[in-house]
Amino acid sequence: MDYKIKEKTSPDAALIAVTAFIILFGLFALNQATLWAGPSFLLRQIIWIAVSIVVMFVVALNLKMAFVFSYSYVFYLFAVVFLFFPLIPGLGAGQANRWVDFRFFRAQPSDIAKLGLIFALARYLSERYTFYDALKRSYLNWKNQKKDKFYKMPAVTRRKPDDPLLIFEAFLITLVPFIIVMAEPDLGTSVVYIFIFLAMLYFSGVGLTKISFILSPFVSILLAILFVINSYSLLIGAVIAIFLALLIAVFVISKVKLTAILAVLAINAVMMISAPLVWNGVLKEYQRKRVMTFIDPNADPTGAGWHILQSKMAVGSGRIWGEGILHLEKRELSFLPEQHTDFIFPVIAKKSGFVGSVFLLSLYLLFLMRMVTLAYKTKSQSHHLVIIGICSLFAFQITVNIGMTLGSLPIVGIPLPFISYGGSSMLMSFFLIGILLNLTSSN
Repeated sequence: MDYKIKEKTSPDAALIAVTAFIILFGLFALNQATLWAGPSFLLRQIIWIAVSIVVMFVVALNLKMAFVFSYSYVFYLFAVVFLFFPLIPGLGAGQANRWVDFRFFRAQPSDIAKLGLIFALARYLSERYTFYDALKRSYLNWKNQKKDKFYKMPAVTRRKPDDPLLIFEAFLITLVPFIIVMAEPDLGTSVVYIFIFLAMLYFSGVGLTKISFILSPFVSILLAILFVINSYSLLIGAVIAIFLALLIAVFVISKVKLTAILAVLAINAVMMISAPLVWNGVLKEYQRKRVMTFIDPNADPTGAGWHILQSKMAVGSGRIWGEGILHLEKRELSFLPEQHTDFIFPVIAKKSGFVGSVFLLSLYLLFLMRMVTLAYKTKSQSHHLVIIGICSLFAFQITVNIGMTLGSLPIVGIPLPFISYGGSSMLMSFFLIGILLNLTSSN
């Protein structure tokens, strides 16, 4: 993999412009969501934005990406070790010990792990040189040099993008942070690692057929869990049967070997059988409540279902044009929980209506499309995959945050990028944009 950078161009103006529009829209939304608290939230957010912009340009103009790529595996290992820091007495902070408290500031190790995973996968999938090949090569070198000190190793051969061993090892790289974050427990954040893995796998050259095989066990266990909790059991049973039939049909059409068919079906069967264990033993009580609330929020309207019901009420009250910002009482939005952080989108829908919501979604769509365009313009596959990884991370956060406020997805603690209040989230988002600008300005 060629890390040499011959020349640099100016950072992409279009991406910066779209990000600026999203930021301005977010400040408007935060102002509406925090009138009850005065200007303090808005001022702190502006300060964090200013600091984050400085960090973005420092990263975009000065970070040596060749150095980062050459030590990407070391960075990944550090990020994995850092995931254990919240478990150390005195360092863990937050309700579920997901943060590390360094007294002067707080850091969320899972954010560092996302970036570490992106760089590790980008290097691995672009080099296409498995760890098994490396160990085998080292062993052969040691064995033959004992016989002949002038022995010269043959040239390294790269595997195909859809090589089963390559995909398996890439999955193992992803599985490590997934399991650790899942055990914290932080189900919402852990899923993003799988999403990043699948997106980068597809853009590295793996076909949709093989990706569907990889994704099928997760679909199987999800459907089996819905069946276990006795929610529309007959309907879910029918869906499971249709899903397995479609999976077999894909096998037949794609002319997959019989051994591969049996292996995938066996894994799916194991995942379905283990659904009761996962539901009763792996998922925590609050996670089970969130799933049940997602299925039927009216079952506990004043308890677990309160967030989603109030959120949907706020979204619906905005109608086409919204209620506007005039004559707003300070406690008007007090019924909406976490209105300035995870549930800020209902505030946008309530005040600017369907039109304002579509405008924000259009900005996000332009934002993501610009990143994909820049990914295809890069001359380095490793740069291409890092940009795709960053794009998939933003796409996941946007989709999950808005989806949960509309009741389309279970509630998880994922902020809306550049919109939700929070210094660490804002800093991380701008840091990622800085990396992206750095990569796209390198030819």
